[in-house]
Amino acid sequence: MSNSRESNHPIFRVECINPILRVKEMPVSRHFYVEVLGFREAEWGDDQFTCVTRDSSCIYLCQGAQGQPGMWLWLGFDGDIHDVYNELIAKGVAISRPPTNYPWAFEMHVEDPDGHVLRFATEPDNDQPFASRRTRHFYSSESIYNRTQSPTNSHQLTRVALVMEQFSSD
Repeated sequence: MSNSRESNHPIFRVECINPILRVKEMPVSRHFYVEVLGFREAEWGDDQFTCVTRDSSCIYLCQGAQGQPGMWLWLGFDGDIHDVYNELIAKGVAISRPPTNYPWAFEMHVEDPDGHVLRFATEPDNDQPFASRRTRHFYSSESIYNRTQSPTNSHQLTRVALVMEQFSSD
């Protein structure tokens, strides 16, 4: 009998790969993922370990164990990144990188309450110039104001401008 690895046949089939994020306070993280980002929580979830799902993807949340602080996740989606950006800004979400057009994706970086970074990404816009990998920001605070059209308060706009100022001084 031949070894399945020797015959180039895998010994198992991967059904999915899902991250486990370490969280400090489950109620805060649950609110962010469910109420702010629109995920749905598993019925079996509790204040120590749960799973949030959206469409066909899931993220596990574990309070005080498993995973490391500051993880990065790629969140590919089908839609307009500027609409998502405006909605998240209106909800007071921390955006550490506004929408930026790269050759591989049009993406923005969102921070969850535990400092994990969600790289929201959609198809690149081939009709717009691409930023380089070294680009820390793409918009001035004025263009962010124009894109948001009606920021809910000046604190949110100030937060975005401060983050961008920090990046531009690097």
